[in-house]
Amino acid sequence: MLTTNAPDNIYSTLKNFDIDKQIGKGQFSCVYRAKNKIDATIVALKKVQVSEQLVLNFCLRLPLNLPITG
Repeated sequence: MLTTNAPDNIYSTLKNFDIDKQIGKGQFSCVYRAKNKIDATIVALKKVQVSEQLVLNFCLRLPLNLPITG
């Protein structure tokens, strides 16, 4: 079982990977093929680009849970 919160987890930091090449691209992310330096597992790493405008748009769409007074 993979647990990402363990401090010694070999998957918890990018320094444990050799990033090979881009294998996919979307509007807000790119996916790369990578190999874990420790156990040689091939994985896909997703790099998500978040702009301030995207975060602002997301926050504006969140429901507000304000108490009703009056």
